[in-house]
Amino acid sequence: MSIPFPIPKPERYRQKSKRKNSRPKIPFSWWLFSMLVILFPIIFMAVKREFSEVTETDQDGKLILAPHRKEKYQQDSARLEDCEQYLLVASRNSYYPCYSCVDTTAVFLYKNEIFKVGMHCKGKQARYSKTQLKAINLIYIPQIQGDIKICKQAELRKIYNYPLLPENTKRKKPLGHPPGNRIDG
Repeated sequence: MSIPFPIPKPERYRQKSKRKNSRPKIPFSWWLFSMLVILFPIIFMAVKREFSEVTETDQDGKLILAPHRKEKYQQDSARLEDCEQYLLVASRNSYYPCYSCVDTTAVFLYKNEIFKVGMHCKGKQARYSKTQLKAINLIYIPQIQGDIKICKQAELRKIYNYPLLPENTKRKKPLGHPPGNRIDG
């Protein structure tokens, strides 16, 4: 029996062409130009429609805000003056999740120790429902009510000073933030 020389390689071992297809590549500038031509009219129409929805013209032909837009502005502005800075404290001695811990996911808190310092500007509506808090063994304690600046300053002051609190300094590994706060503010 004679073997043909060279031995042909099976199909699966043949080198494939490095080029996937034989079509010429379209330059990036053409792609960019095409996208702008397609997207610009769509974006322009959306902005134009939005602008006409939030403005009106008065009797003198002067451009003014639409009444619903003025009302939304007043509501949002009023909301910023009705804020609350609060604490979430442990309702019992237990382990709680720790978002600021480096080497663990939970930390032990004694009853009434701070879990989180926060603030919200939602009017009279509380940030957490009583059932939510009860399920995670926390108590909501409002601290300061006022405008956003006062509440935010109080929140930041308490978060930044947390490392100095006796409840934190007595730990083997003191924390840089309250365990329920992911960042400084």
